[in-house]
Amino acid sequence: MKLNARSFTVSINTIAQLRLPSPSFLMSAIKSDILRFQSHRHLRQRLTLSILSGRSIRVDRIRPEDVQVGLRDYEVNLLRMVEKVTNGSTIEISVTGTSFLFHPGLLPGGSYTHTCHVGRSVGYYLEVLIPLAPFCKKAFDILLNGVTGEEGRDMTVSIANRDILSGEVDMIRTVTLPHLHLFGVTDGLELQIKKRGAAPLGGGQIIFKCPVIRQLKSLQFVEKGKIKKIRGVAYSTRVSPQFANRMVEAARSVLNRYIPDIYLYTDVYKGLESGKSPGYGITLVSQSTTSALHSAECLSSSPSSSSPQTQQTPEGIALHAARLLLEEIRRGGCVDGKHQWLVLLLMVLGKEDVGRCLMGDLTPHSIHFLRDLLTFFGVKFKISPMPRGEVGDDSVRALRTGEVVLSSYLSYLDPIMPPKSHLKRGSVPSMETSGDALTEETVVVVLGASGDLAKRKTFPALFALYQQELLPKDVHIVGYARTKMDDEEFHKRETEFLKPKKGEELEKHFDEKLKSFKEISSYISGPYDEDSGFQNLLKRIEELEKKRSGGVKRNRVFYMALPPSVFTVVAKGLKKNCYSKDGTNRLIIEKPFGKDLESCREMMSALKNEWTENETYRIDHYLGKEMIKNMLVLRFGNVFLDASFNKNYISNVQINFKEPFGTEGRGGYFDEFGIIRDVCQNHLMQTLSVLTMERPVSFSAEDVRDEKVKVLRCIPPIKREDVLLGQYAASGDKPGYKDDDTVPKDSVSPTFAAMVLWIDNPRWEGVPFIMKAGKALNESKVEVRIQYKDAVQGIFNDISRNELVLRIQPSEAIWMKMNSKLPGFTTRAVPVELDMTYQQRFTEAKIPQAYEALILDAFKGDHSNFVRDDELDVAWKIFTPILHWIDGKSGDKPKPEEYPYGSRGPKNVDQFTSKYGYTQSGNEDYQWPQTNVAASL
Repeated sequence: MKLNARSFTVSINTIAQLRLPSPSFLMSAIKSDILRFQSHRHLRQRLTLSILSGRSIRVDRIRPEDVQVGLRDYEVNLLRMVEKVTNGSTIEISVTGTSFLFHPGLLPGGSYTHTCHVGRSVGYYLEVLIPLAPFCKKAFDILLNGVTGEEGRDMTVSIANRDILSGEVDMIRTVTLPHLHLFGVTDGLELQIKKRGAAPLGGGQIIFKCPVIRQLKSLQFVEKGKIKKIRGVAYSTRVSPQFANRMVEAARSVLNRYIPDIYLYTDVYKGLESGKSPGYGITLVSQSTTSALHSAECLSSSPSSSSPQTQQTPEGIALHAARLLLEEIRRGGCVDGKHQWLVLLLMVLGKEDVGRCLMGDLTPHSIHFLRDLLTFFGVKFKISPMPRGEVGDDSVRALRTGEVVLSSYLSYLDPIMPPKSHLKRGSVPSMETSGDALTEETVVVVLGASGDLAKRKTFPALFALYQQELLPKDVHIVGYARTKMDDEEFHKRETEFLKPKKGEELEKHFDEKLKSFKEISSYISGPYDEDSGFQNLLKRIEELEKKRSGGVKRNRVFYMALPPSVFTVVAKGLKKNCYSKDGTNRLIIEKPFGKDLESCREMMSALKNEWTENETYRIDHYLGKEMIKNMLVLRFGNVFLDASFNKNYISNVQINFKEPFGTEGRGGYFDEFGIIRDVCQNHLMQTLSVLTMERPVSFSAEDVRDEKVKVLRCIPPIKREDVLLGQYAASGDKPGYKDDDTVPKDSVSPTFAAMVLWIDNPRWEGVPFIMKAGKALNESKVEVRIQYKDAVQGIFNDISRNELVLRIQPSEAIWMKMNSKLPGFTTRAVPVELDMTYQQRFTEAKIPQAYEALILDAFKGDHSNFVRDDELDVAWKIFTPILHWIDGKSGDKPKPEEYPYGSRGPKNVDQFTSKYGYTQSGNEDYQWPQTNVAASL
């Protein structure tokens, strides 16, 4: 069969233009003669081409002059795998192993298992399987056991000369398989990493699956686009989890100079899933606006490797990978150097059509592969220079050894941030804007409208937003609950806690606004577990929508102020009966989100079956508090704070929650949950994650929540020895916890808990985070207290430690406790405060209540201050073991220490905190700023 000549135009960027043969060519190309080659080099590509073309091959002179002549064990293992997955193939190996004859068979497909030789990674074997699998008679899947990442000794070799897919499985999963997507191989194509196994002993396990494809698509890929993001994964097996975090930080230190949208996640393996050898590595992938991918990887070497010692550190490996990625991007084109051969092969095997693909410099491997395509398929190529300027110029200039700056390609970044001219000085762009804001006709349904939460929090927040004209236009509020009452009674309950705030401008128009607020509110009663109730609710919603503007897009927001026992059934009923098909739907739900990891997963799974993550807004009202929202600006907007927030400067961190009242009236309900579930696992954990997260790419919802999840994943489950539990007892006229008739007399449910959490990452390693929460204490206060390490003594004796105190409530404030010389003739150093109390500094500012801020965010479509499902999952993993201990699910229950109602907590609390490095300066409680320090001494 005569083929048209293929032409290539090659420069820094290359256009590959091929006249492609039909699949029938594969059968007609079978010839009786045997193709002869010498040397073991390019063994895998020749086996692949032999099977696809049906032509037999003979390979001679395989390492004839080596000390160990002939085929290596891993090459023999590869031949046996090929024999296994084909039908009718024959392999004849000479006695010395210096030559073999291969007659290819057919590709039946089906399921296989193969144990790869540990001398090469599974990527070495997948380079043969990936281009063969789409052409099997039926769907192909194989389980491969062995090394999942090649040793780092190869990583010092130039990209152009490296083995193509002999490295990490993450590269194949995130880059190689998407190249098959370009040709229509999509549904059913996947690579699963069941276990990781580092060299030299392996122990990893992967599953590769590929569907049957009737005809490959013709490829038209000549627009490289603009680099818009970089993604990657840093993994570790049988080493400290910190290694993965260190690699992420090091890689970002290089790549953040060029592009802000970088997300690198960690994948830490321990135990049975971590293989037989320690190892770690990182894979980096850049993606353009046209989905062009460029990649790089770098892995650790075994102790016997000759790789440079500098690259054996996690930082050295990550920096090398980052520079390899920049080198790969510099090459340009729509296909990176490691995948040129694969794209060329699939273009040859595709439709009888002209395929075009923009490539960068052809690698030596790709050039040799083109020669083999000519040998096996009779395909000729014409190579000529690409006219300059036709596809752009990707210039590179060297700054210093090992570092490059991309002057063109990376300058094609998408405009992630708005132009500076559109921003006020000091504003944070992604905090000032939002995506899918609801501004037009919207119906807000408050489920549980007769309950205490709705009366005290939800309706006051909605009214405050209504007063300030921050709700969508043409809004209507519908209350829904099981309680039967008319609109008049509903309005009485709805407005019970709405009172004018003295001294505010809004006070003048309070009565007028209250009246109109009632006019846009109505009520309907019904069950939570029957479709009939939700169908009646739908009728009410549709009646209101018809009376309003009549717009086509009808938005609905469902606020579930309900107990968790009915979350699932209500969410299902709303989706089935009240879901708007021509507008935006949002579901807002309140904590608690389960009682432990298992119940949380069960609840989230049930909700996911009905509502998408984008439609779901999980409220933790602490994320709406002004000081919590300010933490990101405080940390990342102040260089001196950000620089000192690490283990080198900080001794310990306390997060304290104190309430002066007990559980009177709700003891039975509280006993089921306890203080840890009520406050620590949610409110205080959110505070900790915001305080300790790494700098996000931006303040957009997903970037912020990604970083929160990353730091939470570094926190191991709380240990029993790091916990102090308490339960308040009667004091004076105040009753004890067990004096409540609804509380069991043998209850061990804590009303006070102090616990220590540790963050296993490079920034916070070894710093104790002391979380304290209690009821019936001596005051109402929530604060974060960050205590710095001791100053080097030298010229000072017993000088106080610096402390940064963030008071969340009441009356937001920030204090920095410092040391200063006492004015006068003395040289004495005394502690003083840098004081920023909000009420004094921002006298004209109105600080919104947490629920106001969060409900407004939900209308804006901003998820930043709502809890994502994976956040919940990770947080519950941290607390579930200690909760099961308290519940008696893992042996004997603990016995909480009693403390008097109105005290500071259990008597051993000071001893507990001092054990973890907290030093008191006078009284444990913060000393309020003094007007005249000298006079008080």
